[in-house]
Amino acid sequence: MNYKTSLLLLSILLLGACKQIPKLPKGEIFEAKNEQGVTINYMVTDAEAKNIEVVGKYISEYRNTYAGTIAVPQTVNYKGTDFTVVAVGKNAFAYSEKLRAVQLPPTVVVLKENAFRECRQLNKVTLPEKLQEIGISAFSWCQLIDTLRISPSIRVIRYGAFSDAGCKYMSIPEKIDTIEGGAFAKFSVPKPLIINNELFSFPRSFSSTYHVPANVITIQEHAFDGCNLSKIEIDETVKEIGAYAFSRCYNLDSVVIPKSIERIPDNCFEGCHNLKSCIIGNRIKSIGFAAFDDCEKLKTIHIPSSVSKIGTYAFRGCWHLENVSMENGIHEIGDKVFEGCKDLSSISFPNSLRVLGEEVFNKCQSLKNVELPDTMDVIGKRAFAGCKSLVSLRFPKRTKGIGAEAFEGCESLREAILPNGLDSLASRTFDGCKSLNKIVLPKGIKELCWASIRHCESLEFVEIPSSVAKIGAQAFGSGGKTVLTIKMESPTAPQCHEDAFMFRKAHLLIPKGSIESYIWATGWQGTGTPTEY
Repeated sequence: MNYKTSLLLLSILLLGACKQIPKLPKGEIFEAKNEQGVTINYMVTDAEAKNIEVVGKYISEYRNTYAGTIAVPQTVNYKGTDFTVVAVGKNAFAYSEKLRAVQLPPTVVVLKENAFRECRQLNKVTLPEKLQEIGISAFSWCQLIDTLRISPSIRVIRYGAFSDAGCKYMSIPEKIDTIEGGAFAKFSVPKPLIINNELFSFPRSFSSTYHVPANVITIQEHAFDGCNLSKIEIDETVKEIGAYAFSRCYNLDSVVIPKSIERIPDNCFEGCHNLKSCIIGNRIKSIGFAAFDDCEKLKTIHIPSSVSKIGTYAFRGCWHLENVSMENGIHEIGDKVFEGCKDLSSISFPNSLRVLGEEVFNKCQSLKNVELPDTMDVIGKRAFAGCKSLVSLRFPKRTKGIGAEAFEGCESLREAILPNGLDSLASRTFDGCKSLNKIVLPKGIKELCWASIRHCESLEFVEIPSSVAKIGAQAFGSGGKTVLTIKMESPTAPQCHEDAFMFRKAHLLIPKGSIESYIWATGWQGTGTPTEY
């Protein structure tokens, strides 16, 4: 056989061999039965390395058909080639309502996002010794797991991996490279779960006092969420507390936040209905969103000078909060911070305060006297709306903005001497202030907006500066049976909406010689014949 013939035969053999190699592109999905005859779906993740991962068997978007006990093999033969199972794919076993036990091979190194999410009957899962990563929400809502052993090979546990899950016994390394926030949020455990000097979860049934161990530096988000403990003792070794850390601890009676903490995070004590006392350390710089929202029994709170901002909803719904004191340092009180604090009767503001957010004291029905500091720049929309007991309020001299409906429904408010920097009176600012009998509009104000002084039935006299160029609809409307005397400074009638004095008896006092300007101007005819002064 000559050289050319040999080369031809070799080419034919190689061509035949190539035809036997299966064409398995990345992403191809196939099914195969394990030794027990259970069909499992797989997907090729690396054709060259012959790697595959377990994937789902869906009959709908949120329903998987895996059931009973499943043993995932280490290798799977497909089209004559052995493939190695290296991962459990995204949503692979998720929402398998009847899945009870899963055994994974030692070759699996990754559990991807939602791998076992909401397998609510799953009570046994054998994790491989070489497992390196547990993905986002991998075991979320798996609440019946009996034993969970995570090997020292683990490197990463992603966000929400065990959120709202639980197990009777758990073995986990004390050090892990990366644990993302919320990895163990509301995770039910038999004993405190501490990893990397961080406290991640706490037994929900614990009902007495708990002293945070000295080795804990961080209390992670949701760590005590929903626990029954009555008291928590936190040493200055703790440097950080996560969001929702003590949320819904219904029996928590008191707490002292140490000086080592610089921030009270969002929703930290939200829904702690029995919390009566909270001492805030003097290094706290901010109080987060809804931090004490719905702490019904909290009666008094002192804000130290280190705090510069109080976040939205921070003390909303603290019904029995009676007294709030603040030291110099705070610049801003966010929206709805004290909304619905119906027992709040006293509050002292520091001279550093510049901004009051929207609805900050909305429906604080017991608040009677308020003296705002001269540093105040802005009073937000509906800031004091519904404060039915508010009798007096001192307006700061430098305030340049008062939001719409800021004092709407303040039925007991008697006097309003507005600051000189005010450019306009916003819509419904004093709407429904039934007891208001004196209002002083500042020099320089240009507009009285819609319904700004409506339903003020006790108001009998108001002087309108010459700077006012526009009076909106119902600005003085529906004021009861009393006659409102309006003294105009300007000899020229400002623009006035035809309904500005709707359902209100009014009489004009105008500068001498200006009667022609007023009797023919739109909106002023309803005030009768004006009197010159």
